[in-house]
Amino acid sequence: MVTFGLVAEGVTDHVVLENILIGYFNDPDLVVRPLQHVLP
Repeated sequence: MVTFGLVAEGVTDHVVLENILIGYFNDPDLVVRPLQHVLP
């Protein structure tokens, strides 16, 4: 199983990039985890 950590500007960017990776690797079980930095 392949796991990716994504850094994106927003939720919609994450969804688009996740679908691109799933299609590229032809793996619907691909795990894509959003990485988030919370500003104080």
